[in-house]
Amino acid sequence: MKIQGINSMSFEHITRGFRLKAIRQRMVVALSLILMSTIALAGPADGLAKLLGRGENEPLRPEQAFLMTASHEVGGILRLHWQIAAKHYLYREQFKVVVDGVDFLATGKLVLPSGKLKHDAVYGQTEVYYNELTLRAALPPGSKDLTVSYQGCAERGVCYPPETARIKLADLPGAFSTSAAPPLTASQEVGADSAPAPNADRLASLLAQAGLIKIIATFYGLGLLLSVTPCVLPMVPILLGVLAGTQTTRTSRAFGFSLVYVLAMALTYAGVGVLAGLLGANLQIYSQHPAAIIIFSGLFGVLAISMLGGFTLQLPRGLQDRLDALNRRQQGGTVLGVAIMGVLSAILVGPCVAAPLAGALIYIGQTGDAVLGGIALFSLSLGMGTLLLAVGASSGRLIPRTGPWMQLTEIFFGVLLLGVAVWLLQRILPPEIGLAVWGAWAVTAGLLLGALRSPGSDCVPVAGLQQALGLLTLVYGLILLVAAASGGDRLWPPLAHLVGANSSEPKQSLAFRRIKSVADLQAQLTQASQNNQPVMLDFYADWCVECLIMERTLFADTQVKQQLAGTVTLQADVTANDATDRELMRFLGVIGPPTVLFFDRQGQERRDYRIVGALNLREFTAHLSAVLPSKESEDEDEDE
Repeated sequence: MKIQGINSMSFEHITRGFRLKAIRQRMVVALSLILMSTIALAGPADGLAKLLGRGENEPLRPEQAFLMTASHEVGGILRLHWQIAAKHYLYREQFKVVVDGVDFLATGKLVLPSGKLKHDAVYGQTEVYYNELTLRAALPPGSKDLTVSYQGCAERGVCYPPETARIKLADLPGAFSTSAAPPLTASQEVGADSAPAPNADRLASLLAQAGLIKIIATFYGLGLLLSVTPCVLPMVPILLGVLAGTQTTRTSRAFGFSLVYVLAMALTYAGVGVLAGLLGANLQIYSQHPAAIIIFSGLFGVLAISMLGGFTLQLPRGLQDRLDALNRRQQGGTVLGVAIMGVLSAILVGPCVAAPLAGALIYIGQTGDAVLGGIALFSLSLGMGTLLLAVGASSGRLIPRTGPWMQLTEIFFGVLLLGVAVWLLQRILPPEIGLAVWGAWAVTAGLLLGALRSPGSDCVPVAGLQQALGLLTLVYGLILLVAAASGGDRLWPPLAHLVGANSSEPKQSLAFRRIKSVADLQAQLTQASQNNQPVMLDFYADWCVECLIMERTLFADTQVKQQLAGTVTLQADVTANDATDRELMRFLGVIGPPTVLFFDRQGQERRDYRIVGALNLREFTAHLSAVLPSKESEDEDEDE
């Protein structure tokens, strides 16, 4: 991008003579402040314990040893769940569940499952629960107050005092209904869930139980996995465009800028995540408002056009002189521009929810521990940014210093930034229009790469390769325009809808019944319960990239359709994120899409089978096999 006064989006005019040493000094100061703030927020003793790791001889706190969660399920069902730390257990005889003064255990409204026999030093021969325990009970209409008491010990001989939780039922998340609930069968009243805890709940339990080193390593590794997902990969062209704008050619400088970008992204992601956990809402969703999308898409478009030489941006002379003076004193202005792009990327690019993010938000929301939750999210973000650091460091060698390559580089990165603008804009456009915009982008990219340019007499292999790439891009763009004009809506294969129209078995997505409100959900669950059908509810949004992929792969697969035969398939489109959408998500304790919920034939959610984040086809079909009984097993149950 050619900008007079401020060169490129990263304000190169401010930063002539940039030194990596200056970045390193600022990083040391910033990380020191983060360290000091963490200790101050957590408390001197507790903060140091978190940072240094829990000692082997230090027992877990009660809320870490026995993480209890309470929620509502459809039909007036109360769900209580305990995640029990390894080598810890809860006493069966020490449970007490009281609703509005009525002892549910004493009156038989709730029956505890059998535990494992254990000879305990305190209570002698007794029954205990290990690993996890889930209880469900039907609540009378108008129930208000809940009191739950329990007690447990550690195998090492440490016994905890009795714990008592007093809860306002109206404040609990979940599909709570004060209407009369269908009577529970004995198998539903008695017994802990046999299904594995969902990934998000497992990660929330990990935060409550594990030491800091294990938490950092786990969430960093999960971030590495997320770095190659469609919700993170668009950050690569943004970073490359930023580095091209700085015109840096040294690997050390490129890595320094990349590190600033990743740290800004990570701090923003962690900060937004902590606020989301404390407030109970995914704040990134608010950045997907059409007005915000249009503004930031326009910003990336302007930057791209400027980099392509469409125009130059020039500041007033007086302001240029002041920036020159600031540059002589600081020599670090480019860092600010790169950091701003990192912040914008964290807010705009990845609104889709994944299990690690959901797990951290669940933990923060339940415990209020913003420090540990923030550290987990920061580690997750660093893992997501590792690929960006590698790409950024290598770009210093890829970007030429001078010569004809420099013009090609500016065109290439300008096209990438223009693609980011289109990628953002397509979230609010109808699929066919979005495909047409992508086609126009590809045609423009092909022309800029010289698809129709006449080769000169001094044609070199590089120029020929550039022209060939331009021709391919131009042809692909024309195909996309044809596909859009004929009703297509996918980038690849763009003409699949025309082939499918002549095929005996067109590959279409699953037929969903759309719901909008809590009332819609309850009506559908009631009808399904009357018809003795299970229910699957998918949360979807147009701006959720992984939702679109699931729509076209998982829900269009023949095997998946066969597995879901006989299951009521609902879909909540929360693209608008209006008050009704937010009420439905809060009602069910859903952080955001993609999330898939399963309900049994009595209309109760099978929480342990909830899917948060995207799964591949193999994982999804295996999950359906576990949560939905086969026809043969249903027939066997009926025969019995």
